[in-house]
Formats: sequence, C-alpha cells, structure tokens
Amino acid sequence: MRSGTRFDWRLHVVGALLTVGLMACGGAPAEGAELSTDASPLASGTAEAVDIRVRLESIPGLTILSDTEENGFRFFILDYEQPVDHRHPAGARFQQRLSLMHRSTSAPMVLDTEGAELFAEPVPSEPADLLQGNQLAVEHRFFGTSRPESLDWSKLTVWQAAADAHRVAEAFKPLYRGRWLSTGVFKGGTAALTHRFFFPGDVVATVPYSAHHARGLTDERHARFLRTQAGDAACREKLEAVQRAALTRREALRPFVEALAEQGFTFDVLGADRALEFAVVELPFGFWEFYGFYWSCDDIPAPDVSDAELFGFISFVAAPEFVHSDQALEASAPLYYQRATQLGGPGYPQAHLWPLLRYPGQDVATRYPPYGVPKHYEPWTLVV
Repeated sequence: MRSGTRFDWRLHVVGALLTVGLMACGGAPAEGAELSTDASPLASGTAEAVDIRVRLESIPGLTILSDTEENGFRFFILDYEQPVDHRHPAGARFQQRLSLMHRSTSAPMVLDTEGAELFAEPVPSEPADLLQGNQLAVEHRFFGTSRPESLDWSKLTVWQAAADAHRVAEAFKPLYRGRWLSTGVFKGGTAALTHRFFFPGDVVATVPYSAHHARGLTDERHARFLRTQAGDAACREKLEAVQRAALTRREALRPFVEALAEQGFTFDVLGADRALEFAVVELPFGFWEFYGFYWSCDDIPAPDVSDAELFGFISFVAAPEFVHSDQALEASAPLYYQRATQLGGPGYPQAHLWPLLRYPGQDVATRYPPYGVPKHYEPWTLVV
C-alpha cells in the first residue's frame, strides 16, 4: 500500500539485510528532557503462566483494543497514552496506536518503529520472523490515529518520535526480558536509527531497511544516481523517452488525471496539469525504487503507444492519485512537514526535460500541506 506517498510504503520486503551493530556514538536525551513511563514493573519472577493480557493490563496508560489468536502468536491492538511534548510530560496527552505480536516473554523483542500509520494486519517483520520473536510496532506520532488534538506541528520532530519509542520500550521491558532489537522500513528505518541514536540503551541491535538519509530539501545525490547509475543505460533511456513523450502529449493525458475524480480523487490544490508533470518527473524514482518487485524494463512502453497505455504506465508507477491528489496530500501532511523541517527529500533528474517543464522547482515539501504552518528547514535539529 502507498501510504500518502510512495516513500511511505512499509512493506516488509525480503531483501538485503542492513545490520547496524552497536553504534560507536550514541546520543542522549536533550538537556532538560523529562522522560518517564509511570509504569510499575512487575516482579522479575512473574510466571509465564500468567496470561499475557493480565500482564499487559498492569501497564499504566495502556488500553487493549483487540486480542486475537494468530499463526503461532497472540496479536493485540493497543493504545498507549503519551505526552504530546516529552519535555513537559505533565501537559497534554494523546493516544498512540501500538500492535503486539506475543510469542513468549522470554523470546527476543523486535521494536518496529513505523514511519507513518500502523498496519492492523498481523504481519511480522523479517527480524521477528527469523528470530521467532515478539514484535511491538509503534505508530508514528501525528499519523493514523496517533494524532494529538492540538496538532501542534512543532511537536512533530525526530526527537519527540524517538522519545515515544523509548517510553514504550521502558513500559514493556518489565514484561519482556529477552534481548531487544529495533527495525523499520523506509521512513520507519529512519525512525529506528534516530531512536537508537538518542536512546542507545533501549536495544542491542538495529536492523533498518532502506532508511532515508537526505541532504537538503532536494538531495541531488538521488538525481545523479537516477541519471547515471540506476539500472543500465538502455533502460534509463527508455524511461526518459516515456517522460518526454508524456510531457509532449500532456494535453492528451491531462483528461486521464481529471477522470480520477470518478474514483474520488481531486486535484484542486496542485491542478491536474501540475500533478501530471510532477508524476512524470518522479517516474524514474518510483520505477527504480520497486524495480524487480512490480515491474521491469520490459514493462516500459514505447513512447508512441496510445495515450491510454502511456498514462496507464505512468499511473502504475508514479500513481498521481496516491501521491498528488488533494486526498493524498492531506493524508501525507505529517510526512511533508517532517521533510520540510528536518528530513529533507530526494531530488529528481530534470535537465533532459527542461524545455518541456512548466513548473520547475515547485515539487518540494515546503509547498505542500500542512498550510499556514511555519516550515523552516533545520537539518541540524536531528542531533539536538
């Protein structure tokens, strides 16, 4: 599924395992921060025979929403009360959505930091599956149901999200005394790394998958890689030919974007023409991001195919309805805020399209929701 944008897909893809050992440089909570779980640890000798639900109910601030038996584990959907601002824990609170796959209190625990909303399906991460361990997944603050009522966007920072994960770990560790490790996919991988940096004592290992690391609002390293190194030259040339054809024939393709209104997608914010251009410019990023899983070079059409076939390929790969529609932009406002203020984002190769572009330089997170909110790009706040 594409959660708001394609950069937030959280499919646990079996791929190259990027293992990060014990980090030589850890970080510490920001000065003046007050972090407390308010939990009363159970006695270390509590018997495994005590039902796990009873033990979960002993955690202050935890609400059990559902409890089911799945393949080899017990699956819980939970809400956990968190401070909106961990530096002022006595202030406003919000309910953060969690899921727990329980096998045994003595088995390893995998802390899965989500980069966006939490999937309700009981799908173990690759580390949890390989280790036959437990898994505790944490929905990212401001996404899904984990949205503070105030929507004070200044509290959506990597440190606050890391403090969420730390407080969850502190609350559950009295129950799960095996070794803890963390994982995450895409933006969730970034969340796992930043949690590990700020609170290195929570886990003994971190296994991120495709963690983001951008230098700037439009990181030109991505554009350079897509232009010169992704795949082979013949495949890159086929993609560029499709891009040029789409922008040359934009008048014929734009009605296909407008027709997405029949499926409930509107483009009032960007306009159908701008949304089409942005999708075409981003096409190589989406293509190579999931190359081999959903498509290959053989799926790239010739530039002279019909308008319907040409737009069909663009829609399949770049998905303007799930990335650039009003509905997608609104759902992804937390992502765009984090990109605009701390995380940055990718750059896209555009030189080969320059004569055909109408909106160069406009596909940047600072132009996206939430509107009316100050957005100052301060990447150094990742480490303060």
